[in-house]
Amino acid sequence: MVIVRRRSLLILVTTLSGMMVSGAYAVTVSAQAGSQSVYRGDAVDYYIIIDGVSEAGEVDTGPLSDFSPVYGGGTNTSQTSVTIINGKATQREVKQFVMKYQLTPRTVGQIQIPSVKVKVAGEEYQTNPVTVTVVEAGKTDLMRLEMELSDEECYVGQPVLLTVKWYLYADIGDYRLTVPVLSSENFDVIDADVAEQPTGQQIQVNANGEMVLGTQRTVAKDGGRGALVSFVKLLIPKKSGQLKIEPASAAANLAVGTVRRSDPFEDFFGRQVKYERFVASSDAGKLTVLPLPTEGQPKDFYGLVGKYEITAAATPTKVSIGEPITLIVKVTGRNLKAMRAPELADVPGFSESFRLPREQAAPKLTAEGKEFTQTIRATSEKVKEVPAIPLVYFDAEKGQYVTVASQPIPLTVEKTNVLTATDVEGTGAAGLSARAVEAAKAGVSANYNASDALVDEGFSLAAAVTSPGYLVMWAAPLAVFVASLGVKAATSTSPEKEAKKRRKGALARATAMLRRASGDSRYESAAAAMKQYIGDRFDRVAGSLTADDCREVIVAATSDAKLAQEYKAMIERCEAGRYAGMGMGDLPADGDIVNAMRRIERGAR
Repeated sequence: MVIVRRRSLLILVTTLSGMMVSGAYAVTVSAQAGSQSVYRGDAVDYYIIIDGVSEAGEVDTGPLSDFSPVYGGGTNTSQTSVTIINGKATQREVKQFVMKYQLTPRTVGQIQIPSVKVKVAGEEYQTNPVTVTVVEAGKTDLMRLEMELSDEECYVGQPVLLTVKWYLYADIGDYRLTVPVLSSENFDVIDADVAEQPTGQQIQVNANGEMVLGTQRTVAKDGGRGALVSFVKLLIPKKSGQLKIEPASAAANLAVGTVRRSDPFEDFFGRQVKYERFVASSDAGKLTVLPLPTEGQPKDFYGLVGKYEITAAATPTKVSIGEPITLIVKVTGRNLKAMRAPELADVPGFSESFRLPREQAAPKLTAEGKEFTQTIRATSEKVKEVPAIPLVYFDAEKGQYVTVASQPIPLTVEKTNVLTATDVEGTGAAGLSARAVEAAKAGVSANYNASDALVDEGFSLAAAVTSPGYLVMWAAPLAVFVASLGVKAATSTSPEKEAKKRRKGALARATAMLRRASGDSRYESAAAAMKQYIGDRFDRVAGSLTADDCREVIVAATSDAKLAQEYKAMIERCEAGRYAGMGMGDLPADGDIVNAMRRIERGAR
């Protein structure tokens, strides 16, 4: 690790318990690659390590643009240790935050990943360059990757459908699918409608380290059969110009045959599948994005591009003045992310006829569209309808701005009876039969004729303090507060304790996950349990671990390369089972998985 810039700050604090807490916090920034060698088109993990802080920095990824960087998240890896010397306890905290990116090299040979600028707490730092060797992957017709756009030209804000198709004609183990455009700053990326998903069985596909909804179906090839795994996303361009769509890439371990097992006893149960690493890439694409015309743009246009409809409904439609009316406005269209609540106060006729509260209910997305609910109140019996509500959007097909509106909603508004003080007290001399509220005898005032109806409501501080009721009122919160302090003191913990607890229970949690695995999710659950064990046991983020990552962790912890390779192979067999529709995968028994974990546990000690 190369330290480029260093700033030190000595911190010395005395805690309430008398423990001395010390640590020399030096902010340093460095970079390293997860592997020194990678296939062309396969992604390499690139880590930015920030020592001295426990939060992410701002990274200028401009120098990494040739590698189609995809951010894989960050992890706070800070640690705390306690040293006791001559009865004096000293706590030391080492702060560190690790940011992970996936970079995809496109050229073969020894390449240098350039240094990047990282801003931490207002200060700017520079990472060190990193050297990686890129080699050509083997050619194969066992898989193919394609990427399609529904349009080659669109306007800013107009959704374009992206379809990724991955053809597989062999059993698959560990894989990495990278689609750079999904993380591009030039686009907003949202899920497509379910109706726009390709036909097939719904599955989860790991793309850019995140699970996306996709489909799988069987396809034929040269008398055999394989699987087509595909998914769609909506790309919404945020700027105009000629936008480049970087090629997608898939690197996977594919079954190319079988080999005899190294252990003769194990060979009795069958031969071992042989996997080799291959890479497939799609073609690059481009999208011409036109700016929205400024001429003729309505003042109430706020970015909707496509085709939209707006409807409105109100209940009840027969009310008195001031009674609440629930107004529901529904908008349908392809991209509703940019849709905001209609500004009813700006609609002609609304502010004059209705009272509008400042608060609005949160919008609700439904299968039909986006709903906005608002309570309105008519201010006069002269109000005859809820006015039409307009909506402005840009029609990309026509190349012009369009205004649509909901239909007016007829209303019947009646006068509200107003009660006077005379009506309430019942003291008027005449007209009793005509009043909406009829007084009993002499009205409400007749119930309070004598002075003995008056009660002394004076407040005495001394009486309140000695009163049992008031004693409970001020003593109970104090008791709860004191009890909460005791509970907090008894259950206090630290990051080091939490990490130790997580490591200690790693095997038990993974075994429980295996027991719960059943049905169609058994393959994926087994792989997840194996990765979760490695993550919990060795302080790693389970969600970002690959089968090869697990192998490297096991080798470092136990020095048992054979055990590490077996564990990796079991994960790959479990992951291959995700494509059970192709007959892929050979799930290892739960006992074999648990036994491997126990061997790791013994070796790690």
